[in-house]
Amino acid sequence: MAESFLFNIAERVLEKIAHLSVEEARLAFNFESHLRKLKETLSRIKAVLLDAERQQHQNEKLRLSMWKLRDIFYDAEDVIDDFKCEALRKQVVNHPNITFKVRFLASCSLPLSFSLKMGHKIEVINQRLNELAIEWDNFNLGQVNSQSYVIDENVRHLSFCDDKLLKVPQDLKKLKNVRTVFVHELSTESKTIHESIINLCVSKFKYLRALHLRCSPLTALPNLIGTLKHLRDLDLTGCRNIQKLSSSFYKLRSLQTLRMYGIPLMQLPVSMESLIELRYLEITIKAKHVKETWLQCWAFLQYLGLFECDNLECLPEGMQYLTSLRRLVLFGCPNLVSLPRSLKHLTKLEVLRISCCEKINL
Repeated sequence: MAESFLFNIAERVLEKIAHLSVEEARLAFNFESHLRKLKETLSRIKAVLLDAERQQHQNEKLRLSMWKLRDIFYDAEDVIDDFKCEALRKQVVNHPNITFKVRFLASCSLPLSFSLKMGHKIEVINQRLNELAIEWDNFNLGQVNSQSYVIDENVRHLSFCDDKLLKVPQDLKKLKNVRTVFVHELSTESKTIHESIINLCVSKFKYLRALHLRCSPLTALPNLIGTLKHLRDLDLTGCRNIQKLSSSFYKLRSLQTLRMYGIPLMQLPVSMESLIELRYLEITIKAKHVKETWLQCWAFLQYLGLFECDNLECLPEGMQYLTSLRRLVLFGCPNLVSLPRSLKHLTKLEVLRISCCEKINL
C-alpha cells in the first residue's frame, strides 16, 4: 500500500541520518542542528503514519495531506543522498590506492557554499513539515500519501516496452523526479529512440537510481552520464556497439551494480578505480591481461563475472584485494589457462563457477 510505503520511506531516511559515518558526521558540522531537527520531526511523523493509514479512507483532506508528505519525504531523501554523494566524492579523492587524478583539489572539509546550500535545503524541508503539522492537528494524528492514476510530474518509474515507439513522448520531458528507467523490447534497429531516452535521463532525471539499457544499439554513452551521481544500478548488457566508456564515467561513484556483459572493452579504464561502492560487476574484456590496480579499490565487491573474454589468458595476482568477494564466475574465456594463487586468500568466496574455458588447468 502507498501509505505503508511512506512508512518505509520515513524509516529509510531516518536510518540514513542515524548511520552517518564518522567522516560524514564531521562534514555535516555546519548544518548539524538542521539535520537533528529533521530527524526529530521525521520520528514524530513516523509514529502516526499507520494511524493515518487507517483513517485516510474516510477523510479526503487527510489523503491530500498524504500526497504532500510523500513529496517532502522524497525531497528529504534526495538532500541526504546529495550530502552522502559529496562525502563519497571526498573519500574517493583521498583514497590511498586511487592513481587516477581527478581534476579538482581536495580539502579536509566541505566547501562553505555547499554546506550553506545543504543547510538551507534541510531548513526548507523542516519548514514545510512544520506547515503540514498545522493540518495534522486537525486530524489528531499525522499524514501520508495516495496514488495517482494519471502521468504527472510526480512519476517515479518509467518502463519503455513498445517496439513501435519512434520518439520519446513530450509529456515525459516534463518529469523531474524519475528514479528508475527500464528500456526493453524497443526496436534495436532505431538508434534515435535509444539516444533520445538516454539524453532525457541525463538532462532531466537528476536523482535517477536505476537505468537499464539492455541490448541497446547505442554506440556510446553521452558525456553527461557523469551527472547521474545518484545512480546505483546500471545495466548495459548486450550493448555490443559501445567500444569505450564516457570520459565522465568515473563520476558515477554511487554505482553498486554494473552490468557490461557483451561490451567489447579492450581494457577497463583507470577511471573505474573511482567506483569504490561497487557490489556487483559483469564485464567483457578483450585484452590478454586484466590490470590489477582497480582491484585494490573494490573492497565491497561481492560478485565478479567475466564473460566472453576471448583473449584473456590469466587473472591478476591481486585478487586478494577483493576481500568481500562471494561469487566469481568465468564464462566463455577459451584462452584462460590458470587461476592466480591469490584466490586462496578470498576467505569469503562461496561460489567459483567456470564454464566454456577449455584451456584452463586446474
